[in-house]
Amino acid sequence: MEYEIASLRYLDALNSQKLLLTPSTIIVDNTLGYKKIGALEDVYITVNNNVRKANVGLYVKGEKAVISLEKEVKISRVEEILTEVFPKNSKFIDDTKTIEKITHYLAPENAEKLKAIGGESGLKNFLAKYKDAPCGNCKDAGRKIFGGRTLDEMLENYVEVAYTFRNRPDLWKKIEEGALSSNAAMREGTQHMLSTFKKNPKKYTPENIEHLDMKFEKGLDDICANCRYDVKFREGLKPLYEEFKSYNSETWSKIANDKGFIKQFESYLQEVNKLEDLAYMINSNKANINEVKQAFKELFKNKKDELFEIILKNNTLKNNLLGEGLTKSEAKNVFGDLINSTDSVLYNFIKF
Repeated sequence: MEYEIASLRYLDALNSQKLLLTPSTIIVDNTLGYKKIGALEDVYITVNNNVRKANVGLYVKGEKAVISLEKEVKISRVEEILTEVFPKNSKFIDDTKTIEKITHYLAPENAEKLKAIGGESGLKNFLAKYKDAPCGNCKDAGRKIFGGRTLDEMLENYVEVAYTFRNRPDLWKKIEEGALSSNAAMREGTQHMLSTFKKNPKKYTPENIEHLDMKFEKGLDDICANCRYDVKFREGLKPLYEEFKSYNSETWSKIANDKGFIKQFESYLQEVNKLEDLAYMINSNKANINEVKQAFKELFKNKKDELFEIILKNNTLKNNLLGEGLTKSEAKNVFGDLINSTDSVLYNFIKF
């Protein structure tokens, strides 16, 4: 078995001298003929490529100093989980932020939070799904789709929101399905939502949210029988609906020709009485507000007639957005003016 010091530590030796433990310090199994002059607890060493803690003794023979393991190296529960989930050469095995976050949620005081995701088995299941994510000390590694989010951040989002919604299994089941999807884009989109939920705990409470990821109720003209919304709040709250979009700039540039995206947006127009009832929550790490507004402007211009007819059929929305008592021609001119200016109220549903 080969050992290697994995951290730099000073140890007081004879005559108040200090011995620097470095990766080149010799570790021996047999200390016969050496004199013990000290001990050190919780030194990090590498054992067969796995970093572990050990208690060591300091021994000297003449001018030669060595250290020896005082007792069997014990593997922590965190290390057991990491080595069970990830291969030995995984970037997560010795990632400080990942280790710290797992340690945090394994602590007794966080037992209820861990329970909310299914205990240790739920933790391991989550980690296994995110093998393709960047780690805290290697943000450039992992898939770019996660927009800079690291495994430790995403684990925190997942656990904290699970705990918040522990008494609303109907809501949590929807979130869990997205967070543990085999589709990386689905997982990343869910993480965008989880991150927003965690940052705004007073808004995203079990009491405020009525449904998650459900089909639209009306379907006046069967615009999109299978279209779904992300979040519906209780009646009286603003906005009433939220749609989470975690697209990069390239994807936003294509929405004007994306039939599914357009049909979903049209479904929202059927449901709301005011545009204030709708919010598209955009991931600002992947696109900026000007790019998103320009993308919607292109969509509005391409589908102007189609969108206008849908708004006309929703009389309350028409009156609130375009004004009352207008002829169809006048209303269409107002709609055109709103489209042309990305600073108009038509674009206020875009949120960052």
